[in-house]
Amino acid sequence: MELGYGRLEVGTGSTSTEALLFYQICGFRMDSIERDYFAGRYDQPVVENGIILKDMVRLSWMPD
Repeated sequence: MELGYGRLEVGTGSTSTEALLFYQICGFRMDSIERDYFAGRYDQPVVENGIILKDMVRLSWMPD
């Protein structure tokens, strides 16, 4: 299906394994990691899968 987009970008936590899997199944590719993106943004540390969330993974999708 053609949506007319040239590029879609998303960002998710580096500890969000299910989201990372979902985006890659949908054809997104990893572009970069923004270190310490989540550090200090919340009153309490965010813990996912037993790991303190610190970094954001940026992914993008482009039509073939």
